[in-house]
Amino acid sequence: MLLRKNQKIVIIGDSVTDCNRRDEYTAFLGTAYPHILAADIYLKYPDLDVKIVNVGISGDTSNALVARWRADILDNKPDVLVILIGINDVWRYYGCGPEADKVSCKDYIKNVRYMIESVVGTAERIIILSPFYLEQDMDKPMKIQTEQYIKALKSLVAEYGVTFVDMQKRFDDLMKKYTYDQLASKSDKVHPTTFGQVVIADEILKVLEK
Repeated sequence: MLLRKNQKIVIIGDSVTDCNRRDEYTAFLGTAYPHILAADIYLKYPDLDVKIVNVGISGDTSNALVARWRADILDNKPDVLVILIGINDVWRYYGCGPEADKVSCKDYIKNVRYMIESVVGTAERIIILSPFYLEQDMDKPMKIQTEQYIKALKSLVAEYGVTFVDMQKRFDDLMKKYTYDQLASKSDKVHPTTFGQVVIADEILKVLEK
């Protein structure tokens, strides 16, 4: 099992990760998958004293993560690093946020490569979750572009042997039974419902318990 005593797990991402994590009433973990993951670990493994740190910031692209990487990741010295980023890189092309902030697939991969290389050899495990867009119409431009970024991300992580979790595929499988609005916001198909957040936390826990 990857989990061990006094381990520090640092989770970084955008609004899907953030979810009010600066609020003391969410134990500074937010209301999303980092808090759900922490609750699962604390209840199942109370003697391990694992520390979960959420450094997600709403609206971030991979460029934004690189800009704050030193302070939020390298200075935090994670034993396990979890990264979920990329959907805003794509979404900026479709009217969400400043167009100047859009990130090409090439630059997205360059950014994630930097993230991996900066902690390889120091972190015990790097877990990278794919971005996801809960759209069932495979011909929608944003769906097509998101899939292109995920395909490139899969190739990148294979170079380094880090752990990759294909959340898009997981959600696509779930959407065969459940509607997208059971899993994500009806308005944007990007922000998960509590059900969707539980799915993300569960996938991370599976990796940690191997």
